[in-house]
Amino acid sequence: MPLLAKSELLEKTKSQILLERRTESVFIRNLSIKDREVFEVLSNKKADPIKADFDGLFLEAVDSTLSMLGDSTKKTLYLHLKNTCGISKESIPQNIEVFANILEQVFGQKALLIEARIMETLHSKVPGFRFSPKQGELSFLDYLQSFRCFLFLQRRREKFG
Repeated sequence: MPLLAKSELLEKTKSQILLERRTESVFIRNLSIKDREVFEVLSNKKADPIKADFDGLFLEAVDSTLSMLGDSTKKTLYLHLKNTCGISKESIPQNIEVFANILEQVFGQKALLIEARIMETLHSKVPGFRFSPKQGELSFLDYLQSFRCFLFLQRRREKFG
């Protein structure tokens, strides 16, 4: 069976697709896809490798940086994140802005040193990554966004040549 172009697929399924803007959800009625890879991704049995790469590298960098502050400080910070924001250690990569805010609340100006150490650790893991701050100001969130994009492009080059 020939593959449908995206526009053809959308045209054929338009009446079956319901977009729920309030919850940013997509509902598709009477949809049958017999593709193992699509099934694995949609059923969360196959993780997005780029997300997994970023999440793993970022958590490793956070954990090793916080370990430098002492095991009790690290555990206390993770507990604080969990109790005040409902964020587990594993979900920090999906809540980077909240994590950065908590660092600032807990450590004040010293949070910048912690963020710098996390960036340094990430850079040591992926030395091909280069970051040029906007207007000469180093931003933790901008750095991480650029780092994530770099991993995406690197993975794409590996996959498609």
